[in-house]
Amino acid sequence: MFALGALLLAETAITLLWKEPITSFLAARDQRHLRSELAALERRTLAVVPGQVRAIRDQRTRLRATLRYFARTENASTRPGHALARIRIGRLHLSYVVVQGSGAASLRRGPAHYSQTPLPGETGTVAIAGHRTTYLAPFRHLDDLRGGNRLSLDAPYGSFTYAVERRVIVPAGYRSAFDFAGYDRLVLTACHPLYSATQRILVYARLIDIRPSAQALARAHAQIAELPAPPPLPASPAAAPPGGPPAAGGTPARLPAREPPIAGPGPWGALEPVAVVGGGVLGVVGLALLAVWGFLGVRRGRGDDEPGSRQRPLSPEQDARQ
Repeated sequence: MFALGALLLAETAITLLWKEPITSFLAARDQRHLRSELAALERRTLAVVPGQVRAIRDQRTRLRATLRYFARTENASTRPGHALARIRIGRLHLSYVVVQGSGAASLRRGPAHYSQTPLPGETGTVAIAGHRTTYLAPFRHLDDLRGGNRLSLDAPYGSFTYAVERRVIVPAGYRSAFDFAGYDRLVLTACHPLYSATQRILVYARLIDIRPSAQALARAHAQIAELPAPPPLPASPAAAPPGGPPAAGGTPARLPAREPPIAGPGPWGALEPVAVVGGGVLGVVGLALLAVWGFLGVRRGRGDDEPGSRQRPLSPEQDARQ
């Protein structure tokens, strides 16, 4: 009983101070399989790009179109829960395989890409979600990121580097997290604060560097090994950020049809707070078991002092014989 109580208390303490250990073990096992899956994707031969892409005369434009084609192909063909890319954040000493789809099953395997948003190489805002308490808690320390910190997404067709711009806290029902900003960027999302799903923390990072893979270069018939980030596009009524100021002579644009909300009782709200509350309950149970064990131990120790259990003192004659 003592051992069980101590284990329950240890599990609760680890969850609060580090991350939930049982689900983290399961996610770490999945990440090992995903690393092998991503390595196989990187070794495979990329598809031949369409003729209209190969016909583009300017090398840089042709290479960007090639990357865009590969990104769209990967986004459309990768099933939920399968490997897409690797995310690296130096400041957080973080490196995980990103999976497709932001459903509960995908998030149990690691950082998860909102399939409704583009992949690196496409125009727009790439969005990736992650847990902060359970299942390896990959985004537990998102609030430690500062402006200028670098992070990268390494896909089979190229490596994309981003620089953190800002960090914001929004309500759980916020619907504009993935709006187009006029330039390519990445947003990392997670529940906020820790052990709660009432808000979301969003970390925005701007694309600053593109390094196509050797296969992508070959498919594009280009000699450019490195591309600068594309410049911001000029504002227009169609490209204005949803809800933002209208372009001259235009009206504020509506949210794009594929814009997904980050609200709802999704995997964040359903899993992380439950895990924490469950850990607290286990902690209380552990304390109760320890208390019972201690009480029984005290009672056992006092058993010798009960009136019926005392030995009678020896008489002088008995004492002399002994």
